[in-house]
Order: sequence, then C-alpha cells, then structure tokens
Amino acid sequence: MKTEAALAAQALRAELKKVFPSTKFSVRSQTYTGGDSINVGYELTETSPTPEQVSHIANKYQEGHFDGMQNMYIQDPDFEGVGAKYVFVQADTSALMERHKEAFLNYWGLSAYDDQEIMAKLHCWKEQALHRFVMEQVVEQEGARV
Repeated sequence: MKTEAALAAQALRAELKKVFPSTKFSVRSQTYTGGDSINVGYELTETSPTPEQVSHIANKYQEGHFDGMQNMYIQDPDFEGVGAKYVFVQADTSALMERHKEAFLNYWGLSAYDDQEIMAKLHCWKEQALHRFVMEQVVEQEGARV
C-alpha cells in the first residue's frame, strides 16, 4: 500500500508532466519519523520552466508550513487531497551556468573566472556571481513562460 506522500508524489508528477511536457522531472517521496516530504528535481535550461513556476504547482501538495516563532508545524486548514508535510523543488543549474560562463565574463568585463578578480569587483564568490547572473539575465529574461 502506498503512503499518502507517495500518492501525492504520483499526482504531482502527472500534473508537472501535463503542464510542462518537454521537461523531465524527478519526483520522489520520503516518509520518516515525524513526517514526510516530496522532492522535485529537474535540469534548468533556457527552455525549461523556472523554479518559481514549478514551485507554484508543487506547493499545492504541501499540507502546511513550519512556524519557527512557535516552533511547530501548522497544518493548512484549507488543504484538501493528498500531500506531504514538506515539498522541495531543486533545479540543477550546473549545465546552464557552464554554457553562460563566457557571457558572464563579458558582461562584467572580467578577464578570467577567478575568485580574486570576481570578489574584488562583485564582492561575492565566483559561483555565487555566476549563479546570480544566470538566474537574473538568462532564466528571468529568456526563460520559458507558460
């Protein structure tokens, strides 16, 4: 017999496939002491949905949220259907970042993908700067929209 989280993961996978048919998703459920979760993973490309678009769908399967001020999980009273305590979306950006590394260097007038030069100019590590560039310049401006 499948757990509620497994049934929710199955429903989420079907909904993602329907809404984003050209993107391959990994949707896995976990059940553990004190709760359960669903993990959604996919490769972020120039034509794939943004993490926000995927989260918009995935969050419908989260039963509530953790309130750190009260140090307790709050069940959403309006939640209906199958779900899990937590739903996480992780977009793999590594290939996208590698493809746009040269554009990043040109955009900022950098001579090399080097921590010292990037830290001096942008005040963050090279991976952070490249990730920010890709998310702002490529995904938000050129990314697919549903």
